[in-house]
Amino acid sequence: MKSSARSAGKTPAERDIPIQVFRERFVFNRRTGAFFTSSREGAFILEAAWRGLSREEIEKEVALKFGVSAAVAMSDTERFLLRLKEMHLLPEQMRAGK
Repeated sequence: MKSSARSAGKTPAERDIPIQVFRERFVFNRRTGAFFTSSREGAFILEAAWRGLSREEIEKEVALKFGVSAAVAMSDTERFLLRLKEMHLLPEQMRAGK
């Protein structure tokens, strides 16, 4: 019963996201039970990837949210997505490079 209460008000896509971010830095992988910390920017990028944003959309969001230049946002996003891919933490569409 608790799980249905937690998922109330969420779209089906949101319920299927296995990544949950707490306090902008703490990441919980519901599929594996792994819990880890990240930078605020890294956790934001991970969550945005699971929400279905493209790399370009994530770069724009990073620049806006963290007040960095487009070049810095692009570099940070690209490097972090590559690392997430190596760790098998990205959704299928991002792992495939779509």
